[in-house]
Amino acid sequence: MYRPIGVLSVISLLAACGGSDSHQSVDFEPIDCPGVSSHSAYEDEVTEVFDTSHAFREWYLATNLNEQVTTPEVDFDQRQVIAINTGFKPSLSYSVQISRIEDEGDHLMVHYVDTGPLSCAADAAISYPYCVVVIDKTAKAVRFEGEVVDGCD
Repeated sequence: MYRPIGVLSVISLLAACGGSDSHQSVDFEPIDCPGVSSHSAYEDEVTEVFDTSHAFREWYLATNLNEQVTTPEVDFDQRQVIAINTGFKPSLSYSVQISRIEDEGDHLMVHYVDTGPLSCAADAAISYPYCVVVIDKTAKAVRFEGEVVDGCD
């Protein structure tokens, strides 16, 4: 005798297990996010992963040329840095934020939101939004997926 409820139960159990599409959340710690610079060496969007203090320091100082401050301390033996700079924006009312990082098996996916302008009345200043976070060191490739949100809509 055919029992549709039994088939549905098996399907439900398989779906509840997550299958191969389940992604594990990766913990991250913001160290300069959201950040905004008024003068940067990066005119276009740049996404980076840093495993050494030297490379991170070079990028960080080039991101905000007006503030040549001390680079945030990171233990690169245990951690690595994920950084996004969305490049030139025609107003101060833009920002970028990492919303989540997921382990997708063979790689990590960094999801971020590029927001702006927050006000439809534009100001006369320019900006270079960026976001810097640290995660536990991994050998996996890191990919980026951005969502653009217009605050005027």
